[in-house]
Amino acid sequence: MKNIIRVCGVVMSVVLLLLTCKLLEANQQYEPFNSESIIELNTIDTTTKKDILIEELNDIVDSNNGGMYKEVAGTENISKERNIVWFGSKKPSSHNIVLNNDTIQWLSNNLSGKLIHSNNMGDTPLSGEYAITDNLKTDLDVWAKNNDININYFKGSSTLKRIYMSLLGNPIGNTLMAMYILTLMVFISYFLVKAKERSIKLLSGVSKQGIFTSDIEYLSKNMFIGYLCGIFFMSLYYLLTKNFQNLLLILKMSLVSVLASFVVILLLSMILSVVVIPNVKYIANREIPIKKFECMTTILKLVAIVFAVSVLANTVLSATVAQRMSKEYSSWANIKNTFRLSFSTLDDLYEDKNLEDVKNFISEMQKENSMSISLVVDKSVEMTDELKEAGFDHFVIVDKSWLDFVGVGVNEEKTNGKLVTYAFESMSPSLKKFALEQMPLLINEDVVKTEKLKYYKFIGRKMGALAPNTGDMDALMSLKNPLVVVIDNPAKELKVQGFVIPTLSSGNIIFSDKAVLDNSLKNNIMKKYIISVDNIADLALKIAQDFKEQFWSYIMASVTLLATIVFAGLLNAKLWAYKNKRRIYIMMTNGIKCGDIFRESKKKDICIFAIGICIAGFLSYFVQNMSISIIGSVVAVILILYIIGISLSYGFFAKKEFNNAIYRI
Repeated sequence: MKNIIRVCGVVMSVVLLLLTCKLLEANQQYEPFNSESIIELNTIDTTTKKDILIEELNDIVDSNNGGMYKEVAGTENISKERNIVWFGSKKPSSHNIVLNNDTIQWLSNNLSGKLIHSNNMGDTPLSGEYAITDNLKTDLDVWAKNNDININYFKGSSTLKRIYMSLLGNPIGNTLMAMYILTLMVFISYFLVKAKERSIKLLSGVSKQGIFTSDIEYLSKNMFIGYLCGIFFMSLYYLLTKNFQNLLLILKMSLVSVLASFVVILLLSMILSVVVIPNVKYIANREIPIKKFECMTTILKLVAIVFAVSVLANTVLSATVAQRMSKEYSSWANIKNTFRLSFSTLDDLYEDKNLEDVKNFISEMQKENSMSISLVVDKSVEMTDELKEAGFDHFVIVDKSWLDFVGVGVNEEKTNGKLVTYAFESMSPSLKKFALEQMPLLINEDVVKTEKLKYYKFIGRKMGALAPNTGDMDALMSLKNPLVVVIDNPAKELKVQGFVIPTLSSGNIIFSDKAVLDNSLKNNIMKKYIISVDNIADLALKIAQDFKEQFWSYIMASVTLLATIVFAGLLNAKLWAYKNKRRIYIMMTNGIKCGDIFRESKKKDICIFAIGICIAGFLSYFVQNMSISIIGSVVAVILILYIIGISLSYGFFAKKEFNNAIYRI
């Protein structure tokens, strides 16, 4: 029992440090240093010069003794460098980020960065998201109004919501909650095993206070040893994988949570000890407080069931997403060398002075034959009824480069099929109306009219096309019967504001030559607003890896919760056998089978469990909006495993009590 308690302490401290590290990484990204809120600035309408705006912002920060920070991608290595632009005259001090002079040591292993003062931000746009201290809000509102700048405040999460999201909305937090439940179950097991010994102590003249103190000392000492071992192992891990300064940061930030966790465990152990403290009434009848043990075990079991259904459902979901993203990665990895752009803000690109640069960029990439366009329009605009009436499943806009990319020919058979001409006049009335209303928003009708576009039907097994957010789950679609619009000259035929800028941002314009892409962006205004140039295969792989990481965290929580349910089932069976030991002895000596003795009690136990797990299933369905198939599968698996486990447990403990009676143990 001692070693089990210590293992609980080790796992608790390991999970706490993992959770602290993950929360710190999120804080570094969204609330660096002493910031408290997130705002978004849009400078598209201002006529004030950028350097004057920066000077005014520096004055606001200094006069309020506050902080204002903007995270930006590095110009030399967009994917591996994340810098922070800071305002004011007082350089930010390390709070939740480790600093070495102007070098930032991010917790994330694959990132480097540096501090950049606002006066040196160069071409970095002033528009975008900022992390600020709350005391700047009043002056920022006045500043924004005076300079015709739009400012939006993002509502921060309350303390309670943050705690909820950390513990219940986070797979590592789920594991921590599961460990609390399992630890309590282990404590109940300890008190059950020690019940006779505690009664003997009371008969021997030891006071209840003395028994209570002895129990708490034993439990707290072994939990403390476990905590220390867990902290030592994790410290060694972070020292090897990160660095000493980040290790100190993690330990500093986790100190309060570790102490709070230990105090909570200590208080819960005290409560349990008081509830099952031996007294004269039970000793006189040579009994232990069985009903109290049964009540505590049942409550913990029901709590574990609710968590288990939710966590196991998330485990299945994460595994499914990880598998699908792995397939997405495989598809892109086979294609190789495909890239998309990600932007910090799009508002400034819509300014007249920047539109020409965007158009020139598209024209240049088109000439270099290094660009492909694909957009499944019905994934951005609702048009299900129109497509259904016309007999199509999707509506797609592509260029010829994309068709070559996916092996589809125009009026000629290629690897994956061909497109055959479809007359605009053949469209159903509703689809024709949709095209006449919506296509002018996307195409330049001065060059080509909607009714003169080239429409095609697809003949073949499946045609590849991109939904918005390329690189995300299910963005690479396989279409069976789409209506396809082929754009011959994207630079001329597509509207920059209506189509090009949105699809650049959503990844529906992709690029095949990184060197050509970098060269085209070198002197283009767009470079100021790009935060990353992502290899789509790597992007899909990163999402798959994130979900795999979540999956393993959920697996850890699931195993812990299932172990708790097993513990609860064993305790229920043991308590039943202890309470019915005379009945078991009499009935078994009279030839009645063991299974017949506990059949009714087992049915009652299973019924209570089934009701609890059904309630947990309904809660998961309505609260988490999980699919019925996932929840149904999880409920069925847990129920079947419990029935098997409880049947074996009742039989084992019934036979054990019978043997104890025979041998007078």
